[in-house]
Amino acid sequence: MNHYVKIGRQRAVNALYGLRPTALRGRLGGPRVLVNSIPKAGTHLLGNALRHFPRLRDTTFRTLRGWERVPAETWRGLQAIQPGAFKDAHLPAHADLVAKLPQMGIRHVLMIRDPRDVVVSLARYITYSHSENTHRMHAAFASLPDDDARLLAAIQGIPGLNHGVGNVLRSFRGWLGRDDVLVVRFEDLVGSQGAGDAERQLRTIEAIARYIGVPLSREETIGIAGRTFSTSSPTFTGGRSGGWRKAFKPQHIEAFKSANGGELIVDYGYEASTDW
Repeated sequence: MNHYVKIGRQRAVNALYGLRPTALRGRLGGPRVLVNSIPKAGTHLLGNALRHFPRLRDTTFRTLRGWERVPAETWRGLQAIQPGAFKDAHLPAHADLVAKLPQMGIRHVLMIRDPRDVVVSLARYITYSHSENTHRMHAAFASLPDDDARLLAAIQGIPGLNHGVGNVLRSFRGWLGRDDVLVVRFEDLVGSQGAGDAERQLRTIEAIARYIGVPLSREETIGIAGRTFSTSSPTFTGGRSGGWRKAFKPQHIEAFKSANGGELIVDYGYEASTDW
């Protein structure tokens, strides 16, 4: 199915969910939520969970971005988040954003994932979920000789096209450890359908609910968990944890560590040391 058709269908679904009675009530004082993430860390997994929360609706039309700085359009998008609404973003921890976002009354939820799984997902997504007309990096990745070379490109970056994994992890690291940011791990939210743990998934949904101020009954929590994992997302490429172990070869491990990913993966809590 065409990528843009998938996106259109997803937006239509979002609009319908936004008309639920509980979502409509959220317009009268529900939380304003920013769903931020490292690209390919599970943005749509988190959004799919929140879409089923009472008093919430998905108002993402364009994902908010700002790699080198926060552009005026993104500031306007943040200010436009309404009560009872959430919006997706890929926003590094720019100093002005770190300072101003807590003053805007927005609940900031950051989605992270094992960076090794992130680069595997990124390489597959660019190569196989897109065409030259729908992703600016598709031609460069498709021209590489095989998937091993594409994975190296995702790890190291392609000058002028995408940042290597070390640069991406460094740019988001400033969000970690802050009281005004709830960090959610893909591995905790994905549940048993994505090779995760069902109880961890329930605890994670409960933690999100407490943080954004939307009380959930146990029944509601279980219902949201059952609807969180979905293969219908326009960006779905596998949705399971630990797939990097099959994809990585010695040259990928060496490249990942050379890009400082080996050190930063410790900061993100996915390894206890660089000896992996």
